[in-house]
Amino acid sequence: MNNFNPGELERPDRSLLKYYGLISLLTGPGIVVMFLPLFFKYETLRYRFEDDGMSMSWEFSFDMSIWKRFAGGEHRGHSRSRTVA
Repeated sequence: MNNFNPGELERPDRSLLKYYGLISLLTGPGIVVMFLPLFFKYETLRYRFEDDGMSMSWEFSFDMSIWKRFAGGEHRGHSRSRTVA
């Protein structure tokens, strides 16, 4: 049996890029406008899991990061930050 260890996860699964492609296709003629930002988000998306929470960050024209803190398995809040590149 394969045990899942979130601490080893750093990059998103390839299925997320397929999902972004499908969503972009559904926009019709706006496919390029929709897919390019999602593609760059996928390419720069990083996860970091720690004992007290997780963070997710990506870049496009600015850095974006989200930190979620957990205590006892319950959601305790989150913070978002943006930095212009």
